[in-house]
Amino acid sequence: MTKTPEQETASLRRREYSVVALLLLLYFVTAIFGRGTFWDSYQPVHLGLMIILFPAVALFHTYLLVPLLQRRRWVRYGLSLPLLLLVPEALRVLVLRTPASSLFDAENLVIPYLLGIIVSWLFVAGRDWIVHARMVRTLKEEAMRAELAFLKAQIAPHFLFNTLNTMYALALNERAERTAESIVMLSDLMRYNLQDAQASEVSANIEADYLKRYIALQTLRFGENNRIDASITVPDDSSLIPSIAPLLLLPFVENVFTHGMSTSQRTQSRISLRVTDRDVELMTENDIPAEQPAVLSHGVGTANVRKRLALLYPGRHELRCGPNNGRYHMFLHITLRP
Repeated sequence: MTKTPEQETASLRRREYSVVALLLLLYFVTAIFGRGTFWDSYQPVHLGLMIILFPAVALFHTYLLVPLLQRRRWVRYGLSLPLLLLVPEALRVLVLRTPASSLFDAENLVIPYLLGIIVSWLFVAGRDWIVHARMVRTLKEEAMRAELAFLKAQIAPHFLFNTLNTMYALALNERAERTAESIVMLSDLMRYNLQDAQASEVSANIEADYLKRYIALQTLRFGENNRIDASITVPDDSSLIPSIAPLLLLPFVENVFTHGMSTSQRTQSRISLRVTDRDVELMTENDIPAEQPAVLSHGVGTANVRKRLALLYPGRHELRCGPNNGRYHMFLHITLRP
């Protein structure tokens, strides 16, 4: 489920607080159980004060000084950093009444406060990496959704206009019964376009049934001179049928009728769709009529489906198409389940 921007911000803030708590806990454990002359020199009161000052230094550096660098305020950061090291140490000297000479003790300054700054930088780097990674992922998802919506929006009107042309030809040349039959088919196809095809995926058997109806409707348009052999097979067990992006196969089938039919010569076309429990395979083959000598494999519909395949099934599809020996061949294989 996609999170809202408010939920994303709250989730990121919770992670940020968790990282801060983890880093502080790491420091406390080091401070309490650490060994060496530095830690051994502190009594419990001294150690308690250091435990308070350390997170103060780390948080001050994270939320006040680092933003200076992000705004390219190099001089202000350079002047503020020594103060960040000296002020906590001055407070320690005043509160614990230690000799003023210890104020410039390198061991007192470097070990706790420099460690705090290092932890601060580690936190900032980790936080920025998480934000950047999430932003990149969000942008990719939005770009993919926008492009897929655009490509699908182009396919639907393209199909509608071609079908309306078919209906117009039937109304002029065929009997009313066939016109009524074609209208019923068109109604079913448009219902799929407007409803089922809006989902990101549909069952492959539904897509296959859609293509079967589309082929039947287009067959009504052409006479006996244009022979079409169509074969569509899907598993009998519906639980074995995978899902596929809707309207993905239509442009290839549509090309058979757009470029492979003729009103003046005999043509023969073949469409074969095979769906298994893990993949789908579509093959089309059609004549190249004389009135259409240049059959292109890069029209709007084909170009769109190539982009959709690259977005939806990267590395999981194979597409080959082009003319061969006076006929146009197309082969598409998609692995729907690993």
